[in-house]
Amino acid sequence: MRTPLAFVVMLLLSCFSCSRPATTPYGWQSASPEFDDVMTEVEWAYNNFAPNDSMRLLIARLDSIANGVNNNRRLMQARTHYWRARWLDRMGEANSAKKEAAKALALSDSAKYYQDFLRMKLLAAKADPANDQADYYSLNIECLSYARKTDNNALAAIVSINLGLLYEDLGEYDVAEKYQALADSFSLLLHLDKMEVKNRVNHARLLEFKGQIDKADSVKMSIINHPYILEDAQTHEIIQRNLFLTTQDTSYLMESLRELKR
Repeated sequence: MRTPLAFVVMLLLSCFSCSRPATTPYGWQSASPEFDDVMTEVEWAYNNFAPNDSMRLLIARLDSIANGVNNNRRLMQARTHYWRARWLDRMGEANSAKKEAAKALALSDSAKYYQDFLRMKLLAAKADPANDQADYYSLNIECLSYARKTDNNALAAIVSINLGLLYEDLGEYDVAEKYQALADSFSLLLHLDKMEVKNRVNHARLLEFKGQIDKADSVKMSIINHPYILEDAQTHEIIQRNLFLTTQDTSYLMESLRELKR
C-alpha cells in the first residue's frame, strides 16, 4: 500500500560570497528588508510545519507588503504566490496550488533572478498533473546540476526528493532510495532534522516495495514515538495504520482510529 506522504525540503542555504547580490538568511536575493524578514519567517514556519493559521497570516503579510510598494513589486508578488502554492500543495489543495504556482512562474524574471525562476518553474511543473513526466524528469536533472554548480544545497535537496519519487513511480526502488538518502544528507547539512526524521516514512515505503517488510517495520517503529512524529497527528496516524497492515497487530489499528477522531 502506497503511503500518501512525501516531504519536500524548501529551506534555502545562504552560502553566497560577498561579491554576489545581498541575500536573506535562506539564500533568496534581497527584495527589501521588511519583505525579506517576513519571508524568512514564512520559510522557517513552513519547514517547521507550523499550523495553518500561522502560515495563512504570514503569507497575508507578504501579500500586503508586496502590494504596498512600487520597487520590486513583481518580485515580491511572485514569491508570495510561490509560498502560497507550496502551502496549498502541502494541504492537498492541488487545483489552488496549481493556479498559484502558475502565477508565480508568470511573474518570475529568469534573467535577473534565475534561481527564483528555477524554483518556480519546478514548482509549477510539479503542481500541474498534465505535465509530461519525461519533461519533468529533465527539468529536475537540470535543476540538480545547477544546484551543485552553485552550491545550493537546499535546491539540491528539493530535487533529490522529486527524483526519488519519480524513480519510485517507475519501480526503480534502489535508485529512488539513493536519491532519498541524498536528500537526507542535504537536510542534515541544513540542520533540518525534522525533515530528515519525517522522510524516513518514505524510506520505509521503499523498503516495503522491495519486499523488505521487516526492515520497513523497523524503520517505522524507530520513529513512531519520536517527538517530531508525535506532534504531527497525520504522520503518526499513517505510521500506525501501515504498521497494522504489515503486522496485523490491532493495537496499531486502535491507535490509528483514535488519531482520526482527534
